Amino acid sequence: GGGVGRDGGGRRAVDRLPIVALTADALPGTQQRCLEAGMDGYLTKPIESRLLAETLDRFLPQARSLRLPARRTPAKPEPVAVAEASLAPSWADADIDPQIFDLGQLSQNFGRDDPDAMVFLGDFLGMAPGLIQAAVTALEAGAAGPARNAVHTLKGAALSIGAARLGRLAGDTQDLLDAGDAETAALLASMLDATLDELITATAAMRASHSPAPTF
Repeated sequence: GGGVGRDGGGRRAVDRLPIVALTADALPGTQQRCLEAGMDGYLTKPIESRLLAETLDRFLPQARSLRLPARRTPAKPEPVAVAEASLAPSWADADIDPQIFDLGQLSQNFGRDDPDAMVFLGDFLGMAPGLIQAAVTALEAGAAGPARNAVHTLKGAALSIGAARLGRLAGDTQDLLDAGDAETAALLASMLDATLDELITATAAMRASHSPAPTF
């Protein structure tokens, strides 16, 4: 593959693989340092689908044709089916406290009517208990490093999907571990399970109504 380099005029070589930084560090100056280090772009987590699409269009326009369409529609839809679909409520219209679950974040990543959003949410809810247990167990054993890794992963996934309160709590726990305060971090970590239960309860009706039927 092409290596990182510049031609004699200081311009970027056209045959190199673009490098885009993806980081949770959104502090002022980080983007400039990444660009000065030779990276082509810079994105922060939780990632915004619009910015990701714009970045891909900029650096990999040849891959545009490989993307799946945003929405699949029948070639010859039945008039009645179309009318019924237009009246069907979207999961984005669910009445959920945005402090618990931000539907706008999920809509931004998937689109209002994409059933894959409910699959993604279900996968997250299935993954989160293991991350919480790993963090709590590590803190009980005095292993701050593994605990930090677990809550960092939980924070990123939660904020990306819109689980606002859970993501903030995981982030606060990570910040305390980074500051060396494992005792207070353990106290916050003990609240993660209840916050996850709150999220599960808040989204239960939406998931039951809009999750796609299983295929066999």
